[in-house]
Amino acid sequence: GWDSPVGAFDVGCDFPAYTISGAVRDAEGLPIAGVSMLGLSGNVVTDTAGYYSCLASAGWPLQVTPQLAGHAFTPPRRDYGIPDQDHYDQDYIGRVTHVYHVPTDSPTLAVAIASAASGDSILVAPGTYAGPGFRDLDPGTKNLVIIGEDGPATTILDLGGAGRAFSIT
Repeated sequence: GWDSPVGAFDVGCDFPAYTISGAVRDAEGLPIAGVSMLGLSGNVVTDTAGYYSCLASAGWPLQVTPQLAGHAFTPPRRDYGIPDQDHYDQDYIGRVTHVYHVPTDSPTLAVAIASAASGDSILVAPGTYAGPGFRDLDPGTKNLVIIGEDGPATTILDLGGAGRAFSIT
């Protein structure tokens, strides 16, 4: 708890706070510095050793989401509900995200989706695309961004009356 004088009568209050802390590392165990830990009070950012720590106020729902441009994290966030205890060793694994270009890097959307991991992006060049690699696409549980580089008016998936463009569950 936290007991400090507050208010006009200089009266203490019992305001519980709990520690949320951990580390952010890459798959090889190396620290990732500069990761913003969104949801924690103040500007909580991992230090050069990849560590973060903060006091979380009891009585308020808490969700912590690591964020660093060009990175994806596992888990992508943690929900604590209303904290009622300390949470140490709340570690995350980060990785650099990739952008796949169709058809330059990957000949089809199916190949790009198979190569991509959650957090990656797939950019499709303007054109009309048809055939097996451009229909019945299923990213599974991957969290991907798939965008026509110049917008939907110039990037077309022509199914030719067969199948679906995407199956998303």
